Amino acid sequence: MLSVSRIKPSVVFVALILVAFITRLVGLDSHGIWVDERVSFLISHGLKYDELQALPNGFEPKDLYGNYNMAGVVKATIEDNGNSLLFNWVLYFQTKLFGSSDWSLRFPSVVFAVLTILLGAKFANRVFGKDAALVTILLLIVSPMLLRYSQEARPYSMAMYFSLLATYCFWNLCFFEITGKTKRIYFIVLYGLAVGVSLLSHYLSVYVFLAHIVISLIFVRKGQTWLHLFIAALIPLSLMSYWMLNGGMEGSKNMNAINDYYTNMLATDVNLAYNNGIEPASIGNLIKCSFNYITLELGLKLQKLTQIRNFLWLIIVPLGAVFYLYKMNNRFIQKQVMAFCILGIMPVVFSLLLSLKNGHTISFNMPYSSFGVVPVTILIGGALAYLVKSGVPGLVKFLSLPYLAAIVLSMYLVYLDYPDFRLPNKTREMVTKVEALPLTNKDTLMTPGVPIAKMAGLYLPAESAVVIMVDTSLPTFKAVLKRNNNEKIPFSVSDLKRHPYNLNSDNLCK
Repeated sequence: MLSVSRIKPSVVFVALILVAFITRLVGLDSHGIWVDERVSFLISHGLKYDELQALPNGFEPKDLYGNYNMAGVVKATIEDNGNSLLFNWVLYFQTKLFGSSDWSLRFPSVVFAVLTILLGAKFANRVFGKDAALVTILLLIVSPMLLRYSQEARPYSMAMYFSLLATYCFWNLCFFEITGKTKRIYFIVLYGLAVGVSLLSHYLSVYVFLAHIVISLIFVRKGQTWLHLFIAALIPLSLMSYWMLNGGMEGSKNMNAINDYYTNMLATDVNLAYNNGIEPASIGNLIKCSFNYITLELGLKLQKLTQIRNFLWLIIVPLGAVFYLYKMNNRFIQKQVMAFCILGIMPVVFSLLLSLKNGHTISFNMPYSSFGVVPVTILIGGALAYLVKSGVPGLVKFLSLPYLAAIVLSMYLVYLDYPDFRLPNKTREMVTKVEALPLTNKDTLMTPGVPIAKMAGLYLPAESAVVIMVDTSLPTFKAVLKRNNNEKIPFSVSDLKRHPYNLNSDNLCK
């Protein structure tokens, strides 16, 4: 029997949380920050990704810090697409306090990922019991999705945590009796704040809260509960309205422009679109995307090993366990299964709708549709724990072992992903070598593009005398330091071994 009765539960869970932390710190800075992480890095310094803005084409590192404040981060967020304001602020304070190394940039995501695992276990314990909490925390530790986005300087880990916190509060308000006025107020306010923070971390966490509405319509019958939910909803509505009226709406226009760019790319250059993870929203692609997303929710990420269809039978284990849990003669558990399934299905439904509306499959990229993964994992944890404790034949229990082994293998493949197509941060390596030289203000670092120029300037000490310029005639992977004595020192600034959009990429339609 799967039980923690012989060991103090607190010892087990503390040990597992330490394991979660360690597994997410392994190789945290072994690969350079990629394009999207660079966007977050520059925005956290009040800089737009691909424009010099007011900078001359020939600036010194100290010129980059004019907007390095909270207001500058707001302005840069709006100029990008208005999304992820709170995460950009988190990254701003992180770099202020701990510097801008790749390790430092990614560490907040590690913290939010571990908090998500801890809260997921607490959630599972609240709904399904202690054994389910143990299975859930194990599944969350080895979840390839959570591992992947715990090692990126992007808002997904933060938004995932706050959307789960909001869901936990929502569950307490809707499915459990809350004794005491103070405790009810606590859950109402915390629910509203968590929804608002989640949306201001990433807009597409709205999938979760649309699922909350559907669940409420199906299961909530008490007028008092509806009143609590309405009061709580006023908080995120106020926060989002204020943001939209003060720049968020302007930023969303840029988001629409990006979507139009993807659509035009697909219409004019299919190969370029494919290399950027964009495919037409055909019936076949949508079915493939949906299936791949569901397998990812179930913890499987085996595309690199072989074609995913060869592992189709593995999904029978978690789905069968969930069905077996639903067949219990327990109305409360049946409600829980249905509600968690809605949380898992909603991202697929809205990704499908967005794909049909836009004509392409970019909405199926993993980070855009990842918010159902933790609730589904909690449900599977509860179902597997019940399956192990139940009186079903031993053969049925044995069949769960290949599934669990596949999840562990999927986690391991995430570690293999990065060195397979990413190198350590070459821009930082270049800066380290440049710093070792005696520099003057007549030395010029020529870079192939604006992002590399800004990154190099931020990596260099603010008082550095070197002048940085953009030379678009350079190859995209090369930079050159022109010395005062006419010496030219070349550097590689590409940390890609090959294009990242492959069978193991973010694109779920591959």
